[in-house]
Amino acid sequence: MDDRESRFRRAVKAYPDLTLRDGLQAVSPANRERIRPKEPRSVTGSVDIDEDLRELLPTDNRWDYAVGYRGNENREKAFFIEVHSAETSEIRCVVRKAQSLKAWAERNAPDLWDMTLPREIHWVASGRCDLRLNDSYRRQLALAGVGSPKQYLELT
Repeated sequence: MDDRESRFRRAVKAYPDLTLRDGLQAVSPANRERIRPKEPRSVTGSVDIDEDLRELLPTDNRWDYAVGYRGNENREKAFFIEVHSAETSEIRCVVRKAQSLKAWAERNAPDLWDMTLPREIHWVASGRCDLRLNDSYRRQLALAGVGSPKQYLELT
């Protein structure tokens, strides 16, 4: 895919601390099976946010990945994906990660952050889901822009 055609690629390249990778290469092999593009050739690139920002933000709760995908009607989206344990005890951690992602992206990568509205912020379970989502937990996740964890994420 030509770089001029991909808004995701341009947005990532605008922030020098992020490393753009082709396809889903930025996603670890163990996590790649949990992200299922409807059309694999429509993935416009990926970023390992956690790894790329490790030295810059060593104590922050860093989100895992951003993936560009050209879906329906040739509209490109940015998916922000956290592959994390889906345990009740981890809800607060995922909320903190989402809040850190938002703060960092608004300040440093606004083109990437704003390319898809509503934002595609997803929690993908790294194993089985063992959650008791009471109203308080649902509200915390909703305020952070994150839905309930999924076993896998289909990119469409």
